[in-house]
Amino acid sequence: MFKILLTHRWLSLVLGLPMALVALTGMPLALWEEADAIFAPNFYPSTPASAKGVADRAISVVKARHPGIALDFIYFPRASSAMHVGGTTSSGEQIEVAVDGSGQLILGTRSHSASTIGQIHAFHSEFFAGDAGRWLMLALAWVLFVSTATGVWMWLVQRRLERASLKMTRTPSRAKVLHNVIGIWSSGLLLTMALTTIVLTWPDQPGTLAHVHTRHSPTAPMAGRIAHAVEIHAGTMKLRSISLRAPPDAPARAIVENSAGIMRIMLVDIEGGAVIAERPLAVTSTDAFARGLHGGSAFGHAGRWFMAGASLLPITLFLTGLSMFTRRRCRKRR
Repeated sequence: MFKILLTHRWLSLVLGLPMALVALTGMPLALWEEADAIFAPNFYPSTPASAKGVADRAISVVKARHPGIALDFIYFPRASSAMHVGGTTSSGEQIEVAVDGSGQLILGTRSHSASTIGQIHAFHSEFFAGDAGRWLMLALAWVLFVSTATGVWMWLVQRRLERASLKMTRTPSRAKVLHNVIGIWSSGLLLTMALTTIVLTWPDQPGTLAHVHTRHSPTAPMAGRIAHAVEIHAGTMKLRSISLRAPPDAPARAIVENSAGIMRIMLVDIEGGAVIAERPLAVTSTDAFARGLHGGSAFGHAGRWFMAGASLLPITLFLTGLSMFTRRRCRKRR
């Protein structure tokens, strides 16, 4: 019991603060589009939704401004007429260009890695340290898992001992009560955060903690035809993005979202102009499933906001644990 207590205490004290900071950066990432609209408002003009058939025009404008660009995706934000066209320049830089709803005017161009939301993601996933940072994140995920598991185990043992002895114990401090309540009731959520982080940061995993688009060959299909096919098939669902790197003989990928915020992926036959397959995005791969759980997007808008609020849990546990440790040290000195 004492060794478990020491493991829990020192892991949480030494590495609790970086874990809490990582969790806090998860808040804007869970709500990344809302946060990005605050950081880069020119990319999200508050104008009516764009007219149909302008995706190809927007792509032509971007290609004219950036000759030689290899297009990656076109993204359609919520409640905005802008279209975000992403691609890789001849120098290897990944950029994102915002085009207005008419598909004629470029609203802004930015490097993804240099954007505010991109910088937050770089810290959240790898501490600005590349592969070394991913290994550190993997280690912190294991620390969160062990710390949560040992905390639950100690709480269960303490409860059993208290019931067996039937003795009145000293009234716990408010910090301890809060720490125990939050730790126990959020233990399942914290373990989920830890396990999904382990999956997403495991070596050789293709995905990351951020929203990613599937990449294929550099041939860009006709986005207008894809968008038209998706809109006919999707009904009231909103088209969110189209992958622009599908080879000519393969179906294009498009992502749509229903009113609850649940994402679905559609495969579109470019030549036939029809959707040939559809399924929830979260079940397309292990990485997509883990990412959906980690950020809450698997459960739509409610899940994203819930996970954004849950990012406050690790910092609360760290502060209450630090208060308990400091209080105990003061009592010993007396």
